[in-house]
Amino acid sequence: MITIPITLRMLIAKYLCLLKPFWLRKNNKTSVLLIIIILAMILGVVKIQVWLNDWNNDFFNALSQKETDKLWQLVLWFPALLGIFVLISVNKTWLIKLLTIRWREWLTDYYLNRWFADKNYYFTQIYGEHKNTDNPDQRIAEDILLLISKTLSLSFGFIQSLSMLITFTVILWQSAGTLSFTVGGTEWNIQGYMVYGFAPIFPDTCYHLTHYWPAAVDIPVASDNPVHYADAIRYNARTPLQGSLLPLTRLVWA
Repeated sequence: MITIPITLRMLIAKYLCLLKPFWLRKNNKTSVLLIIIILAMILGVVKIQVWLNDWNNDFFNALSQKETDKLWQLVLWFPALLGIFVLISVNKTWLIKLLTIRWREWLTDYYLNRWFADKNYYFTQIYGEHKNTDNPDQRIAEDILLLISKTLSLSFGFIQSLSMLITFTVILWQSAGTLSFTVGGTEWNIQGYMVYGFAPIFPDTCYHLTHYWPAAVDIPVASDNPVHYADAIRYNARTPLQGSLLPLTRLVWA
């Protein structure tokens, strides 16, 4: 039986305690609907990846057999596949951002109301288990966003990666067929042998790609990049909230 360390269980319990208020509230149908649509889009992206894999197989088969008519059909079909893929991916990202905004807006109001109620902004800094908590204003203004954005990105990313792993493992299993050979007079039949050969390589490859490739690739970014401008607007929009909360924190220690 697998046992979870007490510290990890406490961490998970606190994490779920932060997430529960938003999802257990009434009139939350819109957010649940967004989750369902995003999950459907994730499955759609996986399905299109399968189509692109089939397209790639058909294209090179037609190229090797010099089937001109089929090649032109595939070439004309590719932009449609790519367009659908981009459309679903962009809308999925937009819906995740929309869900993030809705979740953050509600959770920020929820914890602000709890912080202001009965002068908790004063007493929590002086008494109790949260005594001397550093920068509560920043935790409400910034850390809630980090909690929500990381939760959504990791959750949806895991679901999409797991779906693709299962889907393409099945495809690889079916494509591999059965490997038959004889050793010492005994005939061996290994079904889906490519999966067994790929399994030990996959984790190591992912580890090196995620740990070494980003550090090895230096991508120059222009100082006038539109992304920098968008970040500046975003941080300027956050500043008034944190600025309005900061005097309360200073008041406690005045």
